[in-house]
Amino acid sequence: SMSDDAGVREHVVPLVDALIDVKAAQDAEAMARRIDRDVKEQEAVVNRFAIYLADLPEVDLSAVTLMELGAKLSASAGNDENTQGNAARELANRLTINNDRARQLRGIGVVGELVRLMGSERVSLQFHAMRALLSVLGAMSDEAVDSLPADALATVLRHLNASPLEDIRDMALHMLTDLSASPRVQQEICDSFAVPMIIAQVDSPREAVAQHATAVLANTAMLPAARAHLITAGAVQCFVQLIAGNVPEQQAYAAKALANLSVDPTVHDTLLQLGAPRALTPLLGKGKTEVVKNATWCLANLSQSDDCRNDIRNCGAIPMVVGALGHPNDAVSQIAAYTISNLTVGNEANQVAIVAAGGMGQLVGLLASRNAELLNVALRALVNLSCEDTARAAAAECEACGMLVEVLERVGGKDIGVA
Repeated sequence: SMSDDAGVREHVVPLVDALIDVKAAQDAEAMARRIDRDVKEQEAVVNRFAIYLADLPEVDLSAVTLMELGAKLSASAGNDENTQGNAARELANRLTINNDRARQLRGIGVVGELVRLMGSERVSLQFHAMRALLSVLGAMSDEAVDSLPADALATVLRHLNASPLEDIRDMALHMLTDLSASPRVQQEICDSFAVPMIIAQVDSPREAVAQHATAVLANTAMLPAARAHLITAGAVQCFVQLIAGNVPEQQAYAAKALANLSVDPTVHDTLLQLGAPRALTPLLGKGKTEVVKNATWCLANLSQSDDCRNDIRNCGAIPMVVGALGHPNDAVSQIAAYTISNLTVGNEANQVAIVAAGGMGQLVGLLASRNAELLNVALRALVNLSCEDTARAAAAECEACGMLVEVLERVGGKDIGVA
């Protein structure tokens, strides 16, 4: 009966643990032969009870209870695997995690014990320990992640690569998404040659798995030493393909990854040759702010290189960047203005194209902003637009020129801080 939660836990939880272990063994066998009906029925039982247990009300456990669970997780205290597994499951099912609670768990050694259990030979222990760790990792700072045991990442990567249980492989990738915000973990991902394995997960038909994999790669691209690994492994081609897809979350992560790569001017030629500017251009018209911001950010970085400035114009991106100047999010407008400012440096063809696309009016409109950085970047772009004769003549003929004069007269002789 499922009418009594306590009764369900007492009688069903051991069954779930046993079935998880059975399922792992059967999954391994299924790689060589078709799963029969009995196995499918057992899988259905596992999934049904796992869903039921996960839906039971969460309880924010007291500090005393946390200490008790922490003690039960420890093998050195003489606890057997069943006791440790029950404690890990209790944490996974019932904890409400916040930053203070995450610090408390680290302080009493719970996180270290969960990492140890994650490396257990018993699959059900791995399963419950990883579920509990996922709850904790989301509330941990980068500094706290760096304090994890040295073998934590190796265990996660081993499960991602070789666990016979799909749920554990998925949790390993989810865990890696949280961990990869740390530069230490980014470096370890490269040192362990895990990049190709993670790229392979991007092609998963399961959307959540593909998104986690793309997020890990985007985080890893923040590390300068990782960029060569990503390029060599074919990550750029992967990001370009994701951008051409129709999943906004993956597009946002892929654009973020390209933006992180493009911080390094030495990779600009590679990004140009593999079609990054052309792939990013349509994203500037997408509705999701994060997608537009990441795509514009990448073009802003690329627009610092002469060849990229011309390519951005040739692939039709200038009208889209001008349109992004009017985005309701100030961060997007500022990045777009920075892109315009870069595109106009010593490039008369870009200056004329920006004026023709209505850039003068959009930039003048930004002068009403109270955001000092946005104002500064917009003014810098306007100064660049007035440097070349052809562009200056085109600007003088547009209505925005009169608007600019009015704004400057209103500012008067004040120092407006154009860099």
